[in-house]
Amino acid sequence: MGGGGARVLGMNTSEAWRAALVAALKRGVQATRATHAAAPERVFYYPYVLWATTALYEHTREEVWLEATRAELRAVVAVLGAGGASPGWVTTHFRFLAPIAAAVRLVEREGGWEAEERKGLAGVVRATMTARVGFMDYGAQNRGLIYGAEFWHAAELFPEEADAALWRKIGEALVADSLEGWGQEDASGYDSFWLSYALEIAEAMGVGEAHLRRTTTRFYFEQAAQLLMPGGLLPDWGDGDWTHGWSWHVANLARGGSRYREGRWLDAGRRLLEANLPLGEAGDPEALGGLALALRWLDATVPWADSSLTASAEVGDDMIGKKHVFRSAAGAYLLFNYRDEKAGGCLTRRYLTQQLWALEEKPHHGHADEQAVIAFCDRGTMLLADGGYRDNWARGYRADCFHNRVVVRTGFGQEEDPWEGLLADTTYHRVTTAKIHGGNFGSLDYLRTRLGDETRGYTGDRVVLFVPENGLTIVVDALVMDRDGPRQVHNVWHPQDVTRRGEGWVVGRPERLLGRNPSPTALQRGEVPFWANPPGRALLIQFLGNRDKVTWEREIRRRYAPSAVFAQGVKNYFHAGQRLTFVTVLRPHATGTFDPAWLDEVRVVTGPHDDGRTLGLEFKIDGEAVTVGLKLDQNLGLTQLRGRPMFNAETGLVHYGEMATDAEFAFVRTRRDGVREFGLMVGSHVELAGESLLRMPVTDRMWQGPGDFRVAACRDQLPRWHEVIAPDRRGLHV
Repeated sequence: MGGGGARVLGMNTSEAWRAALVAALKRGVQATRATHAAAPERVFYYPYVLWATTALYEHTREEVWLEATRAELRAVVAVLGAGGASPGWVTTHFRFLAPIAAAVRLVEREGGWEAEERKGLAGVVRATMTARVGFMDYGAQNRGLIYGAEFWHAAELFPEEADAALWRKIGEALVADSLEGWGQEDASGYDSFWLSYALEIAEAMGVGEAHLRRTTTRFYFEQAAQLLMPGGLLPDWGDGDWTHGWSWHVANLARGGSRYREGRWLDAGRRLLEANLPLGEAGDPEALGGLALALRWLDATVPWADSSLTASAEVGDDMIGKKHVFRSAAGAYLLFNYRDEKAGGCLTRRYLTQQLWALEEKPHHGHADEQAVIAFCDRGTMLLADGGYRDNWARGYRADCFHNRVVVRTGFGQEEDPWEGLLADTTYHRVTTAKIHGGNFGSLDYLRTRLGDETRGYTGDRVVLFVPENGLTIVVDALVMDRDGPRQVHNVWHPQDVTRRGEGWVVGRPERLLGRNPSPTALQRGEVPFWANPPGRALLIQFLGNRDKVTWEREIRRRYAPSAVFAQGVKNYFHAGQRLTFVTVLRPHATGTFDPAWLDEVRVVTGPHDDGRTLGLEFKIDGEAVTVGLKLDQNLGLTQLRGRPMFNAETGLVHYGEMATDAEFAFVRTRRDGVREFGLMVGSHVELAGESLLRMPVTDRMWQGPGDFRVAACRDQLPRWHEVIAPDRRGLHV
């Protein structure tokens, strides 16, 4: 399989997209039929062919697709009646009654079935529903929703059955959570699937319009559009596999874009379709389900609008989505995920923690990937990727150590190998996350988030500095221990395939990305699905400040194959309030152009005390000097003024080389022509080489309080500021 993403289908209008969907479905039906004829037991998703043939007939009105629907319906019923691929298939699996119901209604509307055929299907459905009555698996997650949809469709399809009224009531009870609030999953393989089924069952139940009007529905259309990579593919996060499940996103974007006449969403669906079709030509029968819904829902009269994005931005919001994408016009893309269990959805989360055997994930399907770099690509090449779905039920890829993030364990452990020490405890422990602040500042995009881990007794801030001009990324992890105790702390990265290495650095990229966990049979047959990563770019991962840390590299198993892990860590006793800082440089570059001089280009600037409360960085962008200052301790400069905690510009002033500021984040770039660009978050003063670039005026007022409540010479803070100034003038300055 190739890299994909090139515009090969010419879909530049909604009508052209519809034609491409029709063509893809026709090819997919043919491929699925051939596979099923050769080995029916191998096609688990085979019933989705019914959505495809039904949609093709309703769109084209060609008799051949009505006959195909009749034939495929008989074949599906035969497989179901025989117990499928295993004796428990009919009662343990799910998902397929909706496409079966669509096919049955079409066939009955267009001439009917033989009585015996309908009776055979009724028997299968009765057995399935009877087996499921005692197993709800409820909540705003894919299985609870789909079980509910199955019950409801069964009651609609066979109202003459003795238990039809019971099935309907169970169905309505199970789908309610998903139709009335946020989904509780955080996984590329399930977010889209859950939404597609929610849209389908809401439409079937006659509440489709009400469901689409909800904020909790619209959010997911926009989230998918904002997560698209430059080439049109979607990264995988949580329980998901690379390039898997994309067709459900296509369906959802068709539904949302058509209903709201939002051309951007339709274009995002087009880009997904165009990027993924060359990878499989919809030969996967599951893809037929999503593409069939897309054809059914697409309104080709909606005006087209460009969905491409080139600026870094929060995806959705910092309460539900908790994702941030860093982008550049040159094609760099970095997905940062800080989604925790989040508040809300207590009913679902509490039930799932009792029912699920998935000890390494947060409920539900979301990995322990809080504050992780999920994906990093540059100009079509994946440089960092997520861990994949799972290798087995225990020590799978859901655990925190399989992600690009800081990992902490309590105690010293008995393992000599640090990787084995991390694997000694892969159980998920609940953490909380929050966005502190962030923004785009011209030469530099910035984000700071915070993770609180009560179980392991620490708070960790992760700061991401991204240079849009060249994709250079600097990640700063600032930890503070909340209580005394022994800990192992490691800054873990997964380059997968390392091509060069040195002291404190490696160069590499994934050569290929496996799409899902291959079965032994698939391995024997040579049918392991993978995505061949374009070889044009590579990634330098460099650790700075190695004096008190141990750097290590191991070959492990990750994403279903051998993979390199590169990490830096400390194993020691920590006191409450003690700080620990990691600095990681990620530098994408053309393959084969690594220059050892780069290892000296990013430099840590320390103050006289170097106590971890501040951090300065110096580096260059296109040969121009940049200085960054980070106040890692946000309380630095907090003073009790007249009994109220306020920041004091004088006590909060920090020197970072030639730059001085009281801001929590600030930078200055000095251009060749003397122009200076600077920006800050939460500060009142920036100066360079003794010259003030910005200074807030003095005030004696405080917000609220008695009229005579005054403070002396207080400089209030700006929440954010970005300015480019010529050599002969200054910014706001008093």
